Amino acid sequence: MMGRLTDWILGNDTTSTEAAIPEGKTLVDNGTLETLELRLEEATAATLRRLQAEDQGWASLAAGTVDRGQLLAQANLVRAFSTMNPLMKRGKVVRAGYVVGDGITIAARDKGEDEGHQNVAAVVEAFIGDERNQESVFGHDAHLARENDLFDDGNVFYGHWVNPMTGAVQVRQIMFDQVTRIYKKPGDDLVPWFYLREWTEQLPGDSQPVQKAAWYPALSHQPVNEIRTLEGKPILWPGKRYPGYGTGAAVYHLKVNAAGRERTWGVGDGAAAMPWARAYKEFLEDWTRLMRALSRIAWHMQDKGGKSQMARAAADAYQGQAGGTAYGTMELQAPSTQGARFDANSGRPVASMVASALGVTVTILTADPGQEGARAVAETLDRPQRLEMQARQQVHAKYLRAACAFAVEAAVRAPRGPLKGRIEQRDDRQVSVFVDKTDPAVEITMAELEDINTDGMMEAISKADATNKLPPLETLKLILAAFGYEDPTGILDQVTDDDGNWVDPYATAAGAAGQSAADLLRRGGDPSTIL
Repeated sequence: MMGRLTDWILGNDTTSTEAAIPEGKTLVDNGTLETLELRLEEATAATLRRLQAEDQGWASLAAGTVDRGQLLAQANLVRAFSTMNPLMKRGKVVRAGYVVGDGITIAARDKGEDEGHQNVAAVVEAFIGDERNQESVFGHDAHLARENDLFDDGNVFYGHWVNPMTGAVQVRQIMFDQVTRIYKKPGDDLVPWFYLREWTEQLPGDSQPVQKAAWYPALSHQPVNEIRTLEGKPILWPGKRYPGYGTGAAVYHLKVNAAGRERTWGVGDGAAAMPWARAYKEFLEDWTRLMRALSRIAWHMQDKGGKSQMARAAADAYQGQAGGTAYGTMELQAPSTQGARFDANSGRPVASMVASALGVTVTILTADPGQEGARAVAETLDRPQRLEMQARQQVHAKYLRAACAFAVEAAVRAPRGPLKGRIEQRDDRQVSVFVDKTDPAVEITMAELEDINTDGMMEAISKADATNKLPPLETLKLILAAFGYEDPTGILDQVTDDDGNWVDPYATAAGAAGQSAADLLRRGGDPSTIL
């Protein structure tokens, strides 16, 4: 109703003036003011109902009771908004760029090169290098998609399917709308045990889709006794096959902005920004309509001939162009714009609220350096923002580390697995233990969040080297790091001997040239040709 009223006032209504007035009535004689007041009251009531609905949602979050259906509906709105709204789309892309950056590096420490060590690195590389695992988890696009899902949904679920004979692990994402319940450890609401998945599946040969429901254990829930059912539904344990369901899987749940006191579900980053992004969009729409309306208004009408005559003149003016002539006994005056200060920049505080919700600066969010300070300063993350992005990076790193540890355990547990060791039961968790010197640790290296000042780094290295306290080899390593060498091994090999000791390349070259000159002189030659 309010939108139609606004369209009528600003000249957007395509309905003719005569059609909008009931038969036998005139615009003024029928009580224009009363009609406008009624429409305003209806629009206000509709707005209040919408705000009350939103307040009820926030009230449920504050009370600690979170409705999954409400979160899912909100996640769908955020996903749509982050696709169509420019600020939300920009904020989503910027956050993913900061968190994922140039990529994520995953590497196991132990390559089995020394006696008593097994090649854990080969197992991890095969796990992350698998084509399907690259598509779902470990590829650069998968990293971006995971961060984007955290922005929209706040919840990401990964199922880990295991080959019981070889220990090979396949990882696939389970959609948020399919996970309907989380069963917690009795007496501990912060430890998930099982995830209820409800989904529709149609296999080749099926006449119609089949509704299915089953529980999957959490990745860290590995009890000695594996129960078969929970609340009448089967539990699908990883490495085992179930008729009608295929093989089981272990589930890992990534969540951000955990909602409620029980922290069962997460809330997407875009949820806090969406109302302000919508407000900013509506502000710009209103500003655009106002500018268009002002371009249509050229004259004020001062009535001298009565309300009916003014109504007819207003209808004629409405159908005409700006600056048109209205006939009748009235005076026309140009409108005054004195004191008008309403412009597009008035909405900048609203855009700032979107930036605050997303943890980025408004200059980065709007792609506008603004009027204050230099652009480089405006586009640099300050310490709180950097810490926020680093905290998000650790959410990704924690999962990737857990997934790789699960793959290593599967390789130990499987009869034909590539690693040898034993599985120890620790409470409801199983861990792999190696009887030799094998180190199963996996290192996750996330993207840097700040640019390195190469000039400053080189100046600091030069001053440190001038103290003669650093070995030359360490100075060279610092220089290579300052210039961002990802693999400096080739250069370091050229300046070290077989034992890894520093060998000055310039001193070596000078000594070799001197020896060659002396040899040439003894043979009666001219040493200047060498030196």
